[in-house]
Amino acid sequence: MKASRKTRLLAMLLAVVMLMALAAPAVFAAYGTGKYRITASNGVNLRSGPGTNYAKVGAIAYNKVVNVIEVSGNWGKTTDGGVEGWFCLDYASFVGESGGDSGGDTKVSYKTTASINLRKGPGTSYERLTVIPQGAVVTVAETKDGWGKTTYGGYTGWFSLDYAVVYTGSNYSTGTYAIGYSTDLKKKPDASSETLVTLPLNTTVEVTEVSGDWGKTTYKGYTGWFNLQNAGTKSNSDDLTGNQRKDILIVAEKELGNTDGTKYTFGRGNVAWCAYFVSWCARQAGVPTSVIKTAGYARAYSHGVTYFHAANYLPSPGDLVYFDWPEYEGDMNHVGIVEKVTLNDAGTAVTALYTIEGNTSNSVARRSYTASSSGTYTKLANVSYYGIPQYETTSAKPVTDVTATYDQENETITVTWSASEGAGYYDVYLLPSG
Repeated sequence: MKASRKTRLLAMLLAVVMLMALAAPAVFAAYGTGKYRITASNGVNLRSGPGTNYAKVGAIAYNKVVNVIEVSGNWGKTTDGGVEGWFCLDYASFVGESGGDSGGDTKVSYKTTASINLRKGPGTSYERLTVIPQGAVVTVAETKDGWGKTTYGGYTGWFSLDYAVVYTGSNYSTGTYAIGYSTDLKKKPDASSETLVTLPLNTTVEVTEVSGDWGKTTYKGYTGWFNLQNAGTKSNSDDLTGNQRKDILIVAEKELGNTDGTKYTFGRGNVAWCAYFVSWCARQAGVPTSVIKTAGYARAYSHGVTYFHAANYLPSPGDLVYFDWPEYEGDMNHVGIVEKVTLNDAGTAVTALYTIEGNTSNSVARRSYTASSSGTYTKLANVSYYGIPQYETTSAKPVTDVTATYDQENETITVTWSASEGAGYYDVYLLPSG
């Protein structure tokens, strides 16, 4: 009996051990090498080994796609940002084999490398619905034969993945953003998520967290996520001086030669972008929407700036200049930023105007206009208005005892003032009143 009872106990123990051995790996049976997309909203830790007891060596952001080259249980080995490590695969979804076509429901972000047609089906024989501009980030819900299914501009269709790459990073950071395009605040960082409230154009919000192209903020009591492509923020460049009148030109100069208008249109795509370029430069220079609004129309009142007819104002660098081209015969139909001004000997009239403009011959470029020019698009006479933004400059200092003396014989005005705090003045801007 003892032997029989012992035999039965050993058999039961052996069965339990066998069941445990069979059950344990079954938990991780779904995991293998290949591409994974991070699904945890706060991202995942990257560790030196396959377990939480190993040291943290980095982190992988939400929605980022990484290539897993080795699996240990529910941990995957990958390299992110030049750092090799392990992350828990429970917080990621399988996208597909490395370098292969994933198929099925993937929901992976792609960034277009060229302007590409969105079609009704996965092939060039299908009807074109719209055009996705270069640099757009879209979510692909399904792939088939090298085509991806997505929704863009209100249309759901297919585009060729030959003209896109998996989007694995973010170009954004936390900070103050100005909404450049009326956009929805979502419950989660996903376009298909529930809408909480709409962020109106030119609203200023504080972004406390970034996930891909999405920023987390609180507006009217609602905390959620919005697409950062529809907003603008100040540049982190060390070149900025704090003098907004100078900084807007510093920003504009860096863009010379760029032909990708989608960079400046706050998520609107490749539309006419001269006015958007001015607004984009303003945001990058730290100029708030209370000084220069985000506008898609080349109108001084669209930008929300004070403006004067060209015949009644002498411009300064950093002012905006609005043109009236002959073929349109409107009061304003193109805009640039004044970079330099040349006056006549008496200092009473502009003889040459130098600008930086967006969407001029489909590029960001320097342009010059003179009083003596006979060219259709180089005539100073085509300048209709000057816009005068009320810049907030940290280096600005007040003057006192301002007086103006009019010399009737020479038809000149002399302005004098006293410098406060014994400071020197290198840039003085005289603005007309009334």
